[in-house]
Amino acid sequence: MINFDSLWNYQDPETTRKKFISILDSSPQNNNYTLQLKTQISRTYSLQQNFTKAHNILDDIAQIKERDSLTNIRYLLERGRTFNSANDHQKATNLFLQALEIANKEQYDFYIIDALHMLGISDTNSSMEWNLKALSVAEKTEEEKARNWCGSLYNNIGWGYFEMKEYEKAHHLFLKTQAWHEDKGDLQRTLIARWSIAKTLRMQNKMMEALAIQKKLESVYDDQQKKDGYVYEELAECYLSLEDSNYKRYAQKAYDELNKDMWLQKNENSRLQRLKKLAE
Repeated sequence: MINFDSLWNYQDPETTRKKFISILDSSPQNNNYTLQLKTQISRTYSLQQNFTKAHNILDDIAQIKERDSLTNIRYLLERGRTFNSANDHQKATNLFLQALEIANKEQYDFYIIDALHMLGISDTNSSMEWNLKALSVAEKTEEEKARNWCGSLYNNIGWGYFEMKEYEKAHHLFLKTQAWHEDKGDLQRTLIARWSIAKTLRMQNKMMEALAIQKKLESVYDDQQKKDGYVYEELAECYLSLEDSNYKRYAQKAYDELNKDMWLQKNENSRLQRLKKLAE
């Protein structure tokens, strides 16, 4: 059977869904393999903010009684992710707790970590606690797939410290994130880690260091013929702090790119409007 999880491109849920549906069309229906595949098809819709479609697919899965424990875990995780993306965090947290209970019972380290890391997102009052528990499992596990969570968890914990304004700790975690992804040869995630490091440096008023990193990132993306609104946004902030008029140009570029993001439009419109105003 095809390892459909390896086909995920979270930046392109539409293309990912087409691949999943192609596999589904050539597979027997409603066995545990295809039910798990359907949970991932549901996730592609959730990532596109189409929560009704995502829930409809999960409703169909819920009607199939002959589900094994792994299918149940994946069903609960995707139902929880869908609720969480729709800002229903309490329902999401309850579902992640159910998934964690089954994963612990079955000793599925990968899904124990997945559930813990999602609890770190949905249960904001205990976010750091959940993420540190997840990292503890990831660093001790003998499962390579489960250990691969480390990079994401270093990043998540780094942002947790960032939100707490503990910028030195955040900087340390982002350096670990960068080293992890460099070792894995993951260029895109390495670049994101560098962006995180630079943003943290800006918050520490180390403006020239932050600016230098963001300019290098802009150059890398230019070579790839890509535009990154988040890099433009940070460049705008750096130039603004330095009282350099280049901030207007980068604020406009940031707004043009980030305003295409439906999630940002819905959840961080004030951020977009600030960029628009800075560009004037």
